[in-house]
Amino acid sequence: MTSLDLTGRTAIITGASRGIGLAIAQQLAAAGAHVVLTARRQEAADEAAAQVGDRALGVGAHAVDENAARRCVDLTLERFGSVDILINNAGTNPAYGPLLEQDHARFAKIFDVNLWAPLMWTSLVVTAWMGEHGGAVVNTASIGGMHQSPAMGMYNATKAALIHVTKQLALELHRHPGECDLSRGGSHQACRGAVEGPRGSVGGDHCARTNRGAGRHSERGRVPGFGCRKLDHRRNHDHRRRSTARQRAGIPGRTQH
Repeated sequence: MTSLDLTGRTAIITGASRGIGLAIAQQLAAAGAHVVLTARRQEAADEAAAQVGDRALGVGAHAVDENAARRCVDLTLERFGSVDILINNAGTNPAYGPLLEQDHARFAKIFDVNLWAPLMWTSLVVTAWMGEHGGAVVNTASIGGMHQSPAMGMYNATKAALIHVTKQLALELHRHPGECDLSRGGSHQACRGAVEGPRGSVGGDHCARTNRGAGRHSERGRVPGFGCRKLDHRRNHDHRRRSTARQRAGIPGRTQH
């Protein structure tokens, strides 16, 4: 991760006061990026930012509060001048148990946080910055979005929907430079115990990312250390441009996978 150079880039990470969100923020900052960490409470966001260091800013913003999200994006642009990376990491599960025992209140809350919030934040950053300048978006989903498991039906349904929404965004945003990424965090054995937090270890499996320019879907990386090389969308854009030029000129060269 330290070989990645994100100097001059800025990332917003939602739900970053602990666990995977905080670990990602620390890694991006170590790579030279400015990072903005959000949490429901300003105090929690400030504490997390202090753990990251001088490159970090904490912002109190509930994931589904559009006014708070807009304020966070505006503050990020005012402080750092760009929003190059968005990590939609905030999530919740108030609906643990059989599907038929859930009520509408829990249904609305879990879908608001796990599905609507990533879509809303993506819309805000694309409108404010990425639509013109490019960028990378990572949505933290789950391997549960592809499987069934006892008592996790509602949560897994939100993650299945998020996987689809991310692929749909890649299709719709292909006209913009940069990438729309899908990170499927979970308890895959390859990464179990990857992040230590107050609730124990949090793992992850693969990062599936979709290239906006081509609308393709590929597997790479893990969480944390989830193939962050791909978050350097400017370098990737230059690489693709050089590769295309080589191909047109008949010059052999490596292609990026």
